[in-house]
Amino acid sequence: MSRRSLRLNRAARGFTLIELLVAFVILTLSMSVVYAIFSNGLRSLALSQDFSRAALLGESHLATVGVVEPIEEAEREGRFDDKYGWQLQVLPVSKPSSPVTRIGEAPPLVLYRLALTVSWQRAGKPRALQLDTLRVAQADGEWVRR
Repeated sequence: MSRRSLRLNRAARGFTLIELLVAFVILTLSMSVVYAIFSNGLRSLALSQDFSRAALLGESHLATVGVVEPIEEAEREGRFDDKYGWQLQVLPVSKPSSPVTRIGEAPPLVLYRLALTVSWQRAGKPRALQLDTLRVAQADGEWVRR
C-alpha cells in the first residue's frame, strides 16, 4: 500500500471512542444548562402568576372596605380561598378635622391607613404581598365618596 492510500483509510475509519465520549459529555452538559434555564423560567412564571393573583384579590378586597362595612380602627383576617389568606389593619392617621359639628353639617373627617397583607405558600415557602392605601371617612365610619 502506498502512503496516500494509508492516509485515506485512516480518515475513512470515522471517530474514535474517545471522540464520541467527549461529544456526548458536551451534549449532556449543554442539555442540562438548557433544562436549568427553562425550569427557572417556569418557576419565575408561576411565582409572577401568584403575585398577580394576590394583587388582584387584595385590590378587590380593599375596594370593598368602606362600601360593604364601615371604616373603623380594627384588625381583621380571613381567607379568599384555599391558597390565599389576608390580614387587614385599619388605623387612623389623623384625628377628626373638627371636634364640634353643628346641626345640618357633615361629621368631621378622619384619614385612615388601610394595610392589607395577602399571604400564600409556594413550594413550601411563605409568600406575602403588602398593599397600603389611605381613605378619608367621616368620624362615624362612613366612607367619603367624591
